Amino acid sequence: MPTKNLVSWNAILGGCAMHGKAEEAIQIFHLLHRIGQKPDLVSFTGRAGELEEAYSMIKKMPFEPDGCVWGALLSFCRVHNNMTLGEIAAKQLFKLEPTNPGNYILLSNIYASKGKWREVNGVREMMSKIVLRKDPVSDFPGQCVVSFGEATLQMLTLSML
Repeated sequence: MPTKNLVSWNAILGGCAMHGKAEEAIQIFHLLHRIGQKPDLVSFTGRAGELEEAYSMIKKMPFEPDGCVWGALLSFCRVHNNMTLGEIAAKQLFKLEPTNPGNYILLSNIYASKGKWREVNGVREMMSKIVLRKDPVSDFPGQCVVSFGEATLQMLTLSML
């Protein structure tokens, strides 16, 4: 790779952490600090299942966290089945990205995994009020169609588990 930037370092760090290469991930983490880079600690701790620590870091950020930060937390809440923090992250995302159906779907999936069907239906009602719809009918397996009012977006979906 000719130029290494924070994105590429975070990808390498995340890949190590996700594949059980803890020592390598920690070495990269320390290397980044030595060269003055700030690794994506929310993703690093989220991948490790340290969701409370990730949330604590978000609250201490010297700037307002954006949709990427809250989205990372929500995704890891889905992976690690943490409904409480998932609700907090989703609430922030609904303010920042009210028309992003992925955020609603992630929260709905967290509720479904806990058997909270009333909450699943509540999320679906929120989506219908702002005219977001995930169409389960698509041409290919692993693909979904999402409609935003009159516009339709077809995308490939990958299972996180």
